[in-house]
Amino acid sequence: MTNSTSFKPPVDKLLSFGDCYETRNNWPNYITELGLDSQHVPDLIKMAVDKELHEADEENPQTSAGVHAWRALGQLHAEAAIEPLMSLFHEVEDNDWVSEELPKVYGMIGSTAIKPLSGYLSDSKYSVYPRTTAINSLGEIARKHSDSRQHCIAALTNQLKLFTQNHEELNGFIVSCLINLKASESAGVIKSAFAAKAVCEDIVGNWDNVRGYLGVSDDDIEEFQPEEIAVTPEETKVRVEFEEEINEPTEIEIEQQPEPIAPEINMPVVEKTQVEQVPEPTAEETTVSVEEEIEAELIPEETITPEEVQVEAVVEELIPEEQVTIFVEPEVEPKDEVVEEVVEEIKPEIKGFGRSSGANEKSKEKAKVSKKKKNSSPRGFNQL
Repeated sequence: MTNSTSFKPPVDKLLSFGDCYETRNNWPNYITELGLDSQHVPDLIKMAVDKELHEADEENPQTSAGVHAWRALGQLHAEAAIEPLMSLFHEVEDNDWVSEELPKVYGMIGSTAIKPLSGYLSDSKYSVYPRTTAINSLGEIARKHSDSRQHCIAALTNQLKLFTQNHEELNGFIVSCLINLKASESAGVIKSAFAAKAVCEDIVGNWDNVRGYLGVSDDDIEEFQPEEIAVTPEETKVRVEFEEEINEPTEIEIEQQPEPIAPEINMPVVEKTQVEQVPEPTAEETTVSVEEEIEAELIPEETITPEEVQVEAVVEELIPEEQVTIFVEPEVEPKDEVVEEVVEEIKPEIKGFGRSSGANEKSKEKAKVSKKKKNSSPRGFNQL
């Protein structure tokens, strides 16, 4: 935490001057009470922009020291504090004391702050609310210094002419400030901004409301025709960051990767070896091989039709894999002589129309003998 030794007297007394909230509506006369003058401006600026003082605990009395310091700078009309104090617009923009009291400080400093404030307002690298503090500061200067009114209105109107590039909330705050200044001369630009639906109506209402505040009629107003203005990449980047409420930049630089280098390939070293020479073919071998080639070309390969393939498949199914060999015994021609003799022997003696009993018995015995002889003959192919 900042201590009293960081600042010279009598500026160091502001560290324990008391709660700034108690004197919010009625600022003390720091010049007479502390005996301040222009030589103390550098030390007052140092205290006014000290972040540790603005971020200190609210119960700590030193928290109010920065507020007391910028109030004293305003009373001293310290032009040297114009630029340093504007850094608080964006560095501690969440501090309500900055947006509420710094416009009053610039109102005290006067017209010399118009140009720096106009430059801050036109700088799109800052978000809406820091730029709104610059808008209110210009409006405060116009109210405090009548001779600077037209300059402040011109600065605000020129920024509103860029309503197609501005955020609609920023346009709304500009219109609100112009309404407070009764800037009817800016009605044409304001009407064009509403026609383009570029003004946040939650801040100022619709065009009919604004026209009534300014006391103008539509018949007397010439609408402003904005010129197409090229938007820089930086302006687009800031606008996207505000709309999406992100802190990281949207642009990403891609580093170019170096081209890959092909790895060196170490080829194996092949030692020279002696290669056996193959003897060239003789004339006879060459002649034989040529004849074989010619013969292969002349003899066509047998082609098999689909029908032959089908028949061959059926035959393969019918013929079993195991081959069975059948041995056929040759037929032996019977000997006619033996048969004739047997037949002669078994012929019965015919006497009249009948046979004798003795002849029957002889015939039976002869028949048995003939059967035995027949059975002893080899079998033929039909008897298998």
